[in-house]
Amino acid sequence: MTFSKIKQYCLLLLASSAVLFTSCKEDKIKSLTELKKEQATAIKTLINRKSIRVVEAQDNILPDPIDPNVYYKFSNGLYMRVLDRGLVGKEGYKAVVNETKVFVEFKGYTFTQAKSEISQFDILGDPSYPPVEFLYTYAYQYGETHYTPLPQTSPVANLDHFMCQGLAYPMSLLGNGARVSLIIPFELGPSTFYASGISTFVEEAQYRFR
Repeated sequence: MTFSKIKQYCLLLLASSAVLFTSCKEDKIKSLTELKKEQATAIKTLINRKSIRVVEAQDNILPDPIDPNVYYKFSNGLYMRVLDRGLVGKEGYKAVVNETKVFVEFKGYTFTQAKSEISQFDILGDPSYPPVEFLYTYAYQYGETHYTPLPQTSPVANLDHFMCQGLAYPMSLLGNGARVSLIIPFELGPSTFYASGISTFVEEAQYRFR
């Protein structure tokens, strides 16, 4: 084999390796458009499997009276079923921006299109987990944010990493003692779920003011 042919062969190997590397990289990393498309299918499958009835929340306001049998869908993509409005109608029981500290306990599981149930979580049924705490806030930067996490001060196992906008948003509409069920798209979920497109189904979340 001449030097020229050896050189051509080496260049061909390098080119093939580059194509293979690029192909593998593309297989592992999905675009935001792809993740959203898969999520839409995953949520639709969940809705059909659980026979959930969805109603669009007009102007992001809950109707009066609230139908406890439907999930209201808000413009940010959150689905919320109101099991109990809490004491929202009484003075002093609505969350105040930058003042109200909220305990939230919840149970449910994460899911994607590929897997209907990835991992379960349950603070309500496991007293070894403390409630997740957050300060009710309001800010707008690349979307609304209604919370500032308040990390646990004692070294105990906790589910603080589940705190997200999807869990905090109900406090903008409900009051102390509220109970809800949620479908949280990855855009409103924990930051660690975003790149993987993992959505969250919260079977029940309970809120208490501190």
